[in-house]
Amino acid sequence: MEKYVINNLFEFWKYIGVQSNSLYQKDGFSIVSTPDSSWPDKIFDLDVKAINFNLLNQELNKNHRPNSFVLSSTMAHLIGGGYEQSSSLEAMVLELLYTPDWDIPEPGIVEVTDKQGAFHFAQISTRAFGYHVSPNTIEALFGQSPKIKMYIGIEQGVYASTGMLFLDSNGYSGLHMIGTLPNYQGRGLGKRMTLKLLAEAVQNKSEKAVLVASKAGAHIYKKLGFKSYGTVDSFSVKQVIETYK
Repeated sequence: MEKYVINNLFEFWKYIGVQSNSLYQKDGFSIVSTPDSSWPDKIFDLDVKAINFNLLNQELNKNHRPNSFVLSSTMAHLIGGGYEQSSSLEAMVLELLYTPDWDIPEPGIVEVTDKQGAFHFAQISTRAFGYHVSPNTIEALFGQSPKIKMYIGIEQGVYASTGMLFLDSNGYSGLHMIGTLPNYQGRGLGKRMTLKLLAEAVQNKSEKAVLVASKAGAHIYKKLGFKSYGTVDSFSVKQVIETYK
């Protein structure tokens, strides 16, 4: 099951990279890094048999590149020494065939379809996640393909939450960028957005919905029926970690 989560994640990053002209292919790995944003900022899709680790280390030490790379927990033992784990997220899957029908309109949620929507999405997610999301990156995504949809949640007239849905080549729907403004947390907006995305996943006729979650946030998704299958881990060169402490 873990492979379905990481496949969706990697396809999602590649799609963003292609649409925003920020995808770079190297020997044994891929990079997505937009010039005016810190999201997405990822080194991923490592082929441990073909990778040039010297080149990877060079990229990790460049200030304008991500200082970590992403692997599934099942591959982590293959990279050898010289790296430290910098973060770990739970890989979670929901079998949609065995869940209630969520095809119920969620109030106060609108789809991002124009520049103004992209601007609000970027503002909310920047504050929600603590890293810079560029409106230009969001704008590059809407209207390009039915593979991806983006939403903003409105609470008492305020744009307060975000969410994305990405349909991958397996037909599985990935839930991404579910965030809420700090001063609007605790009102159920994240759950409301999650239910909206699940309703769209049902419309996609997806058999599975997938996502990654922090250890603290995983219990929220478990209440909706998601199950954990391993982790998605980020690793950094030790000297890079020491530089950024």
